[in-house]
Amino acid sequence: DQTTTSSQSTSSDSNSSSSSSVQEEQKVFYVSPEGTALNDGKSIDNPTSFRMALINAKPGYTIYLLDGLYKSSSGFKVNEVDGYSNGTAEEPITVTSLSNDPYKVVFDFSSQSFFSSYRGITINRNYWHLKNITVKGAGDNGIYIGGSHNIVENCITTECKDTGLQLGRENS
Repeated sequence: DQTTTSSQSTSSDSNSSSSSSVQEEQKVFYVSPEGTALNDGKSIDNPTSFRMALINAKPGYTIYLLDGLYKSSSGFKVNEVDGYSNGTAEEPITVTSLSNDPYKVVFDFSSQSFFSSYRGITINRNYWHLKNITVKGAGDNGIYIGGSHNIVENCITTECKDTGLQLGRENS
């Protein structure tokens, strides 16, 4: 009852903040190992694929990874050529496990053979933040960072055929 009364007497300022919180909700993708590109990823119950979330992420977005094993024989490459976005200093693009536990979100590239272009996750854009994930078994680097102003936080790399984390430049 009190909420109804409050809602009925809202000013335009309250409506603006209400619109703002709706906008924030739209800057989220939920991803699971079983998620498909057909799902919009806007709720935990309708997760999209990791690749689709990467493609559609814009500045200020957070990609929440649901717990599980993300197996892939090909890596994930975030670059300008394929149209992936940069984040900004004020609004980075964040990729993180929903549980905040890097042991519960594992990207497994073990089926890759040893080869210099068989990387797990490559970020060749700016202002991306990878957080709370494990990358294992990549044919070269587990995580390769070729952009600027990127953060890799509380991530684990293991069993990669070259370095787990490598910082370089986009065309190296």
